[in-house]
Amino acid sequence: MNLRKKFRFFSLFLSICIILSACNLKTGQSNGKTSNSKIETVNFKDDSKLTRDTISLSKTFGLKDVKSIKIDYQGYASVGGSNGSSNNTNSKPISDYILWGKELKINDPYVINQILYYLNYTHKVESDKKYNEEINKLNSDLKKIEEGDMLPNKEKLKKYQGYPIYNGSKKITPKKFEPLITLKSSDGEKVDIPFLLDSTESIVIIDKNSVALSRDAIAYFENLIDQDDINTNFSSDIYKMAKQNKLKISFRGENVEVKLPKEFKEDTYGDRYNLFWAYVNDLIKTENDSKDGLEKYKNQKVTLEKYYVSKADFSSFNYNNEKKSYDKINDPAAVVAIRVDDKLIGKFMYSISYPQDITRLDGKNLMELTNKSYSNWISSVMKNDENSQELSKLSSVDLIKKYYTMLDSGDNNANKLWLPKLSAVSGKVSQQIVQEVDEYKDNIDYLLIGDIKKSDIGVDSLEMVTPADHMESYITDIDVKFKREISTLNGQDSPIVTVVKLGDNKGYRIAGTGY
Repeated sequence: MNLRKKFRFFSLFLSICIILSACNLKTGQSNGKTSNSKIETVNFKDDSKLTRDTISLSKTFGLKDVKSIKIDYQGYASVGGSNGSSNNTNSKPISDYILWGKELKINDPYVINQILYYLNYTHKVESDKKYNEEINKLNSDLKKIEEGDMLPNKEKLKKYQGYPIYNGSKKITPKKFEPLITLKSSDGEKVDIPFLLDSTESIVIIDKNSVALSRDAIAYFENLIDQDDINTNFSSDIYKMAKQNKLKISFRGENVEVKLPKEFKEDTYGDRYNLFWAYVNDLIKTENDSKDGLEKYKNQKVTLEKYYVSKADFSSFNYNNEKKSYDKINDPAAVVAIRVDDKLIGKFMYSISYPQDITRLDGKNLMELTNKSYSNWISSVMKNDENSQELSKLSSVDLIKKYYTMLDSGDNNANKLWLPKLSAVSGKVSQQIVQEVDEYKDNIDYLLIGDIKKSDIGVDSLEMVTPADHMESYITDIDVKFKREISTLNGQDSPIVTVVKLGDNKGYRIAGTGY
């Protein structure tokens, strides 16, 4: 059975990744200082090829060159207003809309070149009728507010789902909704390009014609606007390696300092920090220039340089049985250079949208480089601690029973009975904030476990599991009642639980649940 078509997998501990600043590339860790660094950096100001390319791109907009760009970003959300207010003696209507804005002034030649590049590669708009209707209604409200016939919406600025509010944005009430990208040449000539970024189909208007931004352009502009400080101070070695792997770096994030684990082994109920760095260590060992990995830097502080790449091709952890290979993904990514006293000791890349997908700069993951299954690798890095020894004694059915028993008792370690997952977040490399929506926590009135029967439904495609793994699937009858309503309904249910057997006498772990 093809799992994508017939098998709906879910986690009872659902994790929703909220990318608050998807490529701002910041974390809560301490920022490394580079002012005294001796690392050679790329000099774009004297790059004649970049200059010629920028001049060529500028001609599209009728300019001899572009020396500066101003982005006057504006976003809006319809949050609902009112026909009147008890505190408003005139009972004036209140606008449905709130608006926010942010201004960026850009003089960096590399960033200017990037912006022009993305503005030059657009495609036909499917339909901008809905866009025009919405903007006309919004501007009608703003005109009424200016004339005193309507009140602005007083709702506080916050992150509305589907309406990204970028770092540094402030609530505004302009005379007209008019987000602009302004190109300015060395002779003072200007071109204003209206643009809308917060729509299903992001639009720019060039020479009075509406065109749609490409997917890559949308990702670039979203993350450019989200920056507090646009940094193109690229280390020459990483910039060169990125180019060799056909990766185009857009900008650099702030340095981050972390302390590597004392050992590259993970506790059964650990926080997966050691697991992440054990994977990176083994991944780096596959490179010709770093066969020793990070072994001699255990328990030491290292500096991470992080760079945003708007598009990268890399392997996911989803093994495709039909193709006999890992699925390929094209997605924005972060390139990470690991340094000790300015010395480059390793590098890797991870997906912004899927931070569990960690690869070399050539896009290959550890599993395809070593011909090992993920479960076999996990077995080699998980400690044989007391908890592991306890789990190794359980049969597959007993592990499923233990899982639901732990859920029933509110034990937060229940999710550690799943096959351990990698994440740049748990490795404290990614800035992404993971909000765990644990719908079961303090919410179970009772959970009864019934029959557990072997399922004859096969599994064709399951993340981090390959055909070489020993897998078993069971139909599990449960009866559950929740204290408050959640996505899972009260009453009897029969999810199919798939488990995988680890090597080295580590027992079973849950690989997926579904129907």
